[in-house]
Amino acid sequence: DVGRMLEAVDSRKDETLVVFTADHGEGAARHRRVSKWHPFEHSVKIPLIYYLPGTIRAQVMDTDHLVSQVNLLPTICDFAGIPDPSDSRGVSLRSILVDQDAELELNTVFSEFRHIARVVRKGDFKYVKYYEYSREPDKPFVRKSDGEAEKFVSCVGSERYREDNKKLLFNIKEDPWETVNLCSDPDYLAKVNELETSLVNEFELVVKPGTHYDR
Repeated sequence: DVGRMLEAVDSRKDETLVVFTADHGEGAARHRRVSKWHPFEHSVKIPLIYYLPGTIRAQVMDTDHLVSQVNLLPTICDFAGIPDPSDSRGVSLRSILVDQDAELELNTVFSEFRHIARVVRKGDFKYVKYYEYSREPDKPFVRKSDGEAEKFVSCVGSERYREDNKKLLFNIKEDPWETVNLCSDPDYLAKVNELETSLVNEFELVVKPGTHYDR
């Protein structure tokens, strides 16, 4: 278990960095759903714990920054004293892990689930956009016109997925259970446009899609 592993690490008396995380949360019947495949916080949020006695601040829970697993590799490389890969999309968290006065501008995270939706969380707001999918796991899920018919074709470069009409906007601070979709509220049109632009420019046009979809 975790306790025995940490005891073994501590007994070495070296500088072993331990990271505890997961790939997704668990619905536990919130929104009448279980498991993953949902854009809600109970599926998207995961634990991310760094442990290195004498270097990382002990028993500190950071609630000021929005981080994700893209920050994992740069952080490990930083502690190891080696450069992170040139195409890494994250930044190292070392400064805020070791120095209580350090500051990082980390207020945006992106996530996606299955083939059908992408999520951007910026500050207190979360925006969710759905896409069409062929329903066939071995086929790509970008759709183009082929004469009079339409077909699903490969997603390469910066081609955009065909959008569904389902979109969600939540104010996580005021609505932590994510029960009020603000997308149709005219007072939040500017916020929807802001997060849509962020999702396209900072995620969709940056991510490098795979070319093989067969499990």
